[in-house]
Amino acid sequence: MKRMHIPLACLGLAGLANPGWGQAPASAGPMVLENVVVTAQRRQERLVDVPISITALDAEDLLRSGVNSTADLARITPGVQLTFNGGYLQPAIRGVSSQGSNAGDSSNVAMYLDGVYIASQIGQLMDLPDVQSVQVLKGPQGTLYGQNATGGAIIVSTVSPSLDEMTGRLSLSYGNYDAVDARGYVSGPLTDRLAGSLAVAVQERDGFRDDLVYGGQDKGLRSQLVRGKLLFEATDNIELLLTAYTSERKDSAAYAGRAYQRESFDYLVYPTAAYPDVDEIATSFTPDTEMDSDGVSLQVNFELPFGKLQSTTAWTDNEAHLLVDVDYGPAHFVDVSVNQAQETFVQELNFTSEQMGDWLFSGGLFYLDSSDEFTPNVFRIQSPPILAPAPSAPTVFYNYSWGGVDKEIYAVYAEATYDISDAMQVIFGGRYSEEEQISKTNPNPFIPDKEIVESPYSPETFSKFTPRVSLRYALSDDANLYATYSQGFKSGILSGQNPPADPEELDAYEIGFKGNLGERVSASAALYYYDYNDLQVARYEAPNYVYQNAASAQITGAEFNATWQASEGLTLATGVSLLDAEYDDFPSAGSYVWNPANFATPNESVNIDASGVEMVRAPKITGFINADYRVDTSIGTFGAFASWYYNDGFNLEFSEHVTQDAYSMLDAELSWSPSAAAGLSLVLWGRNLTDEDVLQSLLQTNFANGVSYAAPRTFGARVEFEF
Repeated sequence: MKRMHIPLACLGLAGLANPGWGQAPASAGPMVLENVVVTAQRRQERLVDVPISITALDAEDLLRSGVNSTADLARITPGVQLTFNGGYLQPAIRGVSSQGSNAGDSSNVAMYLDGVYIASQIGQLMDLPDVQSVQVLKGPQGTLYGQNATGGAIIVSTVSPSLDEMTGRLSLSYGNYDAVDARGYVSGPLTDRLAGSLAVAVQERDGFRDDLVYGGQDKGLRSQLVRGKLLFEATDNIELLLTAYTSERKDSAAYAGRAYQRESFDYLVYPTAAYPDVDEIATSFTPDTEMDSDGVSLQVNFELPFGKLQSTTAWTDNEAHLLVDVDYGPAHFVDVSVNQAQETFVQELNFTSEQMGDWLFSGGLFYLDSSDEFTPNVFRIQSPPILAPAPSAPTVFYNYSWGGVDKEIYAVYAEATYDISDAMQVIFGGRYSEEEQISKTNPNPFIPDKEIVESPYSPETFSKFTPRVSLRYALSDDANLYATYSQGFKSGILSGQNPPADPEELDAYEIGFKGNLGERVSASAALYYYDYNDLQVARYEAPNYVYQNAASAQITGAEFNATWQASEGLTLATGVSLLDAEYDDFPSAGSYVWNPANFATPNESVNIDASGVEMVRAPKITGFINADYRVDTSIGTFGAFASWYYNDGFNLEFSEHVTQDAYSMLDAELSWSPSAAAGLSLVLWGRNLTDEDVLQSLLQTNFANGVSYAAPRTFGARVEFEF
C-alpha cells in the first residue's frame, strides 16, 4: 500500500475543492503531482474538476492528525465547527448548523457512512478506526444528497474487502490519562470471487475532569466497535457488498462540566460551595452518555454498457442513554434521564452514465422510513435540595416524555453535465423531496403512563424542489474556474403538541478557482454568499425542545489555501476561512437571562432582538499551517509533522453571553519506520500541546448555562504495523 506523504491540509485545507495532490514515493524518480479522486458528484472524478468546495482526507492524513472520530474534523477543515448540543454532535459548515436535538430533528449537515444516509443525530458522532477516506462537502448539497444537506455533507468511507491481496493495519496507542487505543483491520480474498474484511477498535481512557464531590475523575471514554464486510463478485458485471457493524460509545465528557460563570441554582443555595475550575466538576452525581449504533446494508453494483447502477438497502438502529445533572451543581436538585431510540430503513437507487457525446447523466430515487422515539425522557426535581454526596432528597416532581416522530420521505433527483466546448462545462440538476411526519406524545406527562396520542397537527407534509447549476471553465488540464448556484432545504419539524416549525431554505452562490501554480504549488480560493431564510432554532424547556423560525440570515465568506512541495521530503500547507454570518432579522429570539432574584428558575426564558447578532458556531476566522517532513536514511524513514490551528472565537447562543474566546492549538507527531522491519512504524504524538480551554458543549435550561470543555493537552506513543 502506497503511503501518502502530503499532510492532510493538502487534501482540502480551507475546505475548498482543491486538487489535493499527493507526493510520489522516492522510488518513482522525479517528483510528480498526482490527482486525488473524489465521489462528491456520485461518480469518480478528479477533485480539481468538481465545482464544489471539498475537503478530501485519506486514512494516513486522519491518523497523523489524531482524528479518531468525526468530532475531531474541525481543526483540519477551516470553515467547519464541530460542537455539541449536550451529548449530540452538531456540525456547522460556514455557519449553517442545527441547534435542537429533539426526536425527529435531523441535522442540516448530512452524514453518510459507506453510502448510507445517517438520519439520526445520535449517529453523527462516529469512531473512525477503519476509515478509508472522509470528504467534507461545503455548501448546500440538496440535489444529490438530499433535503437535510442545507449546510453540506460529510461522507465517511471505511475499508472495503479486497479481491487482490491480503492487507491490514494494526495500531496500539497509549497516552496520558491512561488512554489506550487499540484498533485494526484485515481485508483480503476468501475465494476467487468472495472477499471479506473485519475491523475492530477498543478505546478506553480516564476522565479529564477531577470530581470535587466524589473524588477521582469523571467516567472517561469507553468505546468498542466491530465492522465486517463481505464482497461477492457474482459476475463480471454484478458486485454485492454486505456490511454489518455494531458500536457502543460511553463518554462522560459531554456533560462533565460546570455552570457557566457560577450561574447555577446550587450556588445560590450553597454560596460557600467550592466552584469548580475548568478541569473540575462538582455535580451531584457523575453524568454519563452512552451512544449505541447498529447497522446492516447491502449495496448491489451493476456495470451496464452505458453506465453504472447502484442499489443501496440499509437498516440502522441508534440509541442514546444520557444522565444529566441539569443544574450542574453539587445539590441533588434537578436531573434528566434521556432515553432515545431511532430506527431507519433506507432504499436508494443511483445511476451514473458513461460519457455520451457531450453529455453525462446521473439520477436516482430515494426512500426513507424512520421512527425516532423517547422511551422515555424523565425529568426530575428533588426537594428539599441536599448537598451531595448525601443521599438524594425525596422526589416531588416527575415529568415523563414518551412518543416521538415517524417520518416517510420520497425523493427523485437528476443531474446532467454538458460540454459546451473543450474548456467549458455546464451542470444542471434538481431534486424533488416530499416528507410526511407524524408526531406522537403521552397526554399526561406527570404519570409513568405510556399512553400515546398523535399531535393535532399530524400528519404534516413538507415538500420542495431544490435546483443546482454550475459552470466550469478549464484554464488548463490542472486548473479550473467555477461558478455555482445551489439551493438547500431542511424539512419542517413537528415536536410534541406544538405547531410545526417551517422548513428552512438557503440560496447559495459561489465562485472559485483551483489548480496547479507550477510544478510544486497548488492553490484554491472561493467566494460565497448565502441567503438563508426561516432558520430553525430551538430552546430547551426541560424535558423537551420548543422550536421557532428565525426570519433570515446573511452569510458571506472567502476561503483560500495553498500547498508548496518545497523539496522531496518537505511539504508546507496553509489554509484560511473568513466568515461573516449574522442574523439579519430575528426580533423575538428565544434566549436566557440570568436573574438570581428568581430563586426557583434563575435562568429566565426571555425573547430578545437578535437581529445583527453573529450566528451561533460561526467564527469569523479559522485557519492553519501544516508542515510535513520525511527523510530516508540507512536505518529507516524519519518523519515530523506539525499542525497549528487558529480559531477567532464564536457564540454558543443568541444573547452572546456564552462565548468561546479566540484560541490556537498545536498538534505534532514524530515517527520512525525502521528499514529492518517493513511495515512497522513507531510514533510519538501530541494533541492540543498549547493546552487551550475550548468549549465543546452547551446545555441551556432554566436552571443553569451548563458547559463542558474539549480535551486538554494529550500525548503518547503509538505502534503501527501495516501489511
